[in-house]
Amino acid sequence: MGGYGEAALIIGAVAAVASAGVGAYAASESAAQQSAAAKFNRQVALNEAEAAKNAATLEAQRQREEGETFLARQRALIGASGVEETGSPLAVLTETAQRAEREAQIIQYGGQVQAGGRLSQAHLYGFAARNA
Repeated sequence: MGGYGEAALIIGAVAAVASAGVGAYAASESAAQQSAAAKFNRQVALNEAEAAKNAATLEAQRQREEGETFLARQRALIGASGVEETGSPLAVLTETAQRAEREAQIIQYGGQVQAGGRLSQAHLYGFAARNA
């Protein structure tokens, strides 16, 4: 082989090594970007879980207040009619209070379920960030 043949082989070998280095660097950068994206998505999911819990708590409180207002109106109507709050009127008031509380608990549970789903998603993103 002449000088050009050896030079061509050396240039080819150097180019192959350089290409492998560039490929490894690109793969490393891609993994780092995927990890960063997964970490960001994890934090977003955690924030959404907290927001779902807070929204459900506020909505449940609003429901309780609405139930208390409705119960107060019922008491006023019962009082205005001259009927005592015993027997059937008491049963109506009790049922109203129980329904209002049950509705508030359903709202709270819905928020917990939604938050749980977002927390599960956050855990998956955390796993992806560690394994990117």
